Order: sequence, then C-alpha cells, then structure tokens
Amino acid sequence: AVGALSREQRTAISAIGITNQRETTVAWDAITGKVLAEAIVWMDSRNRREMEATKESACGKLIVDRTGLLPSTYFSAGKMQWLLEHDELVK
Repeated sequence: AVGALSREQRTAISAIGITNQRETTVAWDAITGKVLAEAIVWMDSRNRREMEATKESACGKLIVDRTGLLPSTYFSAGKMQWLLEHDELVK
C-alpha cells in the first residue's frame, strides 16, 4: 500500500500500473491526466439500446464478421461511445 511507504519512497515512484479483469472503462484528459467521468464498470448496461441498434446495422454486421462477437453492453467501445454521446466533459 502506498500509505505504508516513507515520503522518500513515495517520491521515488515514477509510474503506477492499474489493471482489472473486465471491461471497465474510464475517460481521462490525455494532457492533465484528470479523470473526466466516473468509471463505467464491466456489467453496466446503460448503452443497451445503442447496442441493440448496432446489432442490426451494417456496422454491427462488420463487427460480427471481423471479430465473431455480437455488439454487447459488455465491451468497452460501446461504453466509450455512450460517454462521448452523453457526457459533456468527455465530448
């Protein structure tokens, strides 16, 4: 834990890796590093309508042809699409 490190040890840290095991999505400003919106976790389905429409579209058919996967609320691309369409800071 970072709190257990001395001040000297904390200032010597040059990078931290963050990982998860699912499709959680976060948008941040590439210049400032500031988070622009709360994370959308892997099981969030707020983009269900968009994904249902995508399944029926030419884009959805292309996704299936190229990946073998149906457009789904699970994947991070749809979550980022939702953020771009609904969150002013992310736009």
